[in-house]
Amino acid sequence: MPTQQPLTIHQAVDLITQPYREKIRKLERRESGRVEFFEAVSVVAEYGSSFQMITRDISATGIRLLSTRQILCQVIGVTIQSYHFSVRIIWSYPVTDDMFEYGGKFLDVTCQDDASINRG
Repeated sequence: MPTQQPLTIHQAVDLITQPYREKIRKLERRESGRVEFFEAVSVVAEYGSSFQMITRDISATGIRLLSTRQILCQVIGVTIQSYHFSVRIIWSYPVTDDMFEYGGKFLDVTCQDDASINRG
């Protein structure tokens, strides 16, 4: 098995969003280079419970998520394809009675094919 180079958060997000960026070229309103990114992702809360959320957009610095669950923890694990991100929830907003939107900042990333953790 070939050894892989350590991966930064920016590189992982770049690899995940490349197909989306090629399809959707539009004026970006923020410096962080957000990309609309709708995908079901697996989430593990600090207290161990796991569930699904939907991504809304993603950038090299963070992610926006939608869920029917109200989460009360500060850090969650988010798995997107073969990448596992540690995400600090920095804001939340009730969209409807049964839907919540969350903004999170990436803390680190691991690739399931490579056990190294990198901050970026």
